[in-house]
Amino acid sequence: MFGLPVETALLMLPWPLIWIALGIFMFIKFGREEKHEAQRNVEKGDDAK
Repeated sequence: MFGLPVETALLMLPWPLIWIALGIFMFIKFGREEKHEAQRNVEKGDDAK
């Protein structure tokens, strides 16, 4: 890979997968929190968005 040692490629290749996994995890986590917060606001009668 571009004449770099194998060790360099092995250190660089996993990072896109790590960032994608972190992004998916945060999307699910914060999406659930927003959904729960919206539900709490509806239960309180506070419909502000």
